Amino acid sequence: MRKKIDVSVVIPCYNSTDTIERALDSVLYQTLLPLEVILVDDFGQDNLSVLFDDIKSKYTNFFDLRLIIAEVNGGAGSARNIGWNNAIGKYIAFLDSDDSWLPEKLETQLQYFLHDSELTLLGSNHYVEAEDGKQLEENLIKTNSDYVEIESFSQLIKNRFATSTVILKRDIAFRFKDQKRYSEDFLLWNQIVLSKLKSIVINKHTCIYHKPMYGASGLSSHMLKMINGEFATYKILYQEKYYSYLNLNCLLIFSYLKYLRRLVKAKFR
Repeated sequence: MRKKIDVSVVIPCYNSTDTIERALDSVLYQTLLPLEVILVDDFGQDNLSVLFDDIKSKYTNFFDLRLIIAEVNGGAGSARNIGWNNAIGKYIAFLDSDDSWLPEKLETQLQYFLHDSELTLLGSNHYVEAEDGKQLEENLIKTNSDYVEIESFSQLIKNRFATSTVILKRDIAFRFKDQKRYSEDFLLWNQIVLSKLKSIVINKHTCIYHKPMYGASGLSSHMLKMINGEFATYKILYQEKYYSYLNLNCLLIFSYLKYLRRLVKAKFR
């Protein structure tokens, strides 16, 4: 029997019955198993609860699998908060229901926490599955070092933490902003980094995103909402006094230029 580690996995679900077993299988195949996996159904229409008993029987001998049904549809961030607040593990690992992990993901990442008591937030590079099925490297850091410590400027101009690669300490004071549906993860990672809690991205690929990060079918129509969510994130961070009004305006301009660049890339992909 593989060793269990002090990690709770939180998976937000919304009409995810087509992909949830792939995500859960990637947890099952970990070299070290988590204590528990918490599925949070964000008030979807596919009735995950009806299928849950059949799904649970496949994993019950390996980790505790729980399902929580949200009372309202609050978005992925709110669903993650529900799982986080009900978790028992010392560390929380996030996995979206349409992504999957590579087998050594949890074992690799846990070693960094065991060797550094100050470490709070950890992410990694990952793969993105293209429309032709090829897995392309997505390198959020480019370095010859084992990892990079992420500081304020680096995180503000580019999100270095892909959510399905993230593991963090459960007992920190921060949470995703409830009801925020775009850029909610970018906001949380910035709050942690700007509060000077140690945050690193390791130079390893631990996860597969089975869709492009932006510009894919089903996402290109959301790019305007995504950029507006990023604008809102920068404004919230300003209101929380993480930086000056001048910084805010520079970040908004930079963000808009990124949006234009993404539109061009999506058009010619």
